[in-house]
Formats: sequence, structure tokens, C-alpha cells
Amino acid sequence: MQANIFVFAFLLLSVAVAAYGYQPECLEPSLYGCRGDEDATFGWTFDREDGGCRQGSYCTRFGQPKNYFRSEGDCKKACGGA
Repeated sequence: MQANIFVFAFLLLSVAVAAYGYQPECLEPSLYGCRGDEDATFGWTFDREDGGCRQGSYCTRFGQPKNYFRSEGDCKKACGGA
């Protein structure tokens, strides 16, 4: 009985730690800009390949993607990275 309680507590703690560090917007595709003369909005994005924040843009007509941050500080705060 006591072993079951310890296993349950360990699993609960593991799930809590995993959920706390999860930032879904950081897992979205990075911003890669627009083609031609389309209206673009510039900002910051988290690049999973490099593991850091970089400048990027998105086409305004498609709406704001989830992996968009107004500043480098906002990006680093949400996703970490260099």
C-alpha cells in the first residue's frame, strides 16, 4: 500500500514538473516572412533548430502566429534560449 502511494506521488510530481516547463508557442514553426511585396509584421520568434530567439516576420493577411513575440526579451522569457 505504501509503495502505491509513493508511485502515485512520484507520477504526480513528474507531471507537474513537465506541465510547468511546457510552452506550446515555442514548439510552433518559426516565422519565415512573406513573398514579394505583401504586408509583413516584424518581431521575434523561437527557432527550435538553433535553440534560440531570432528576428522574423509574418504575413499580416494570415494573422498572428503563435510563435511571435514583440521583443527578444519576451521570447527569451517564454522559451529560454540564447
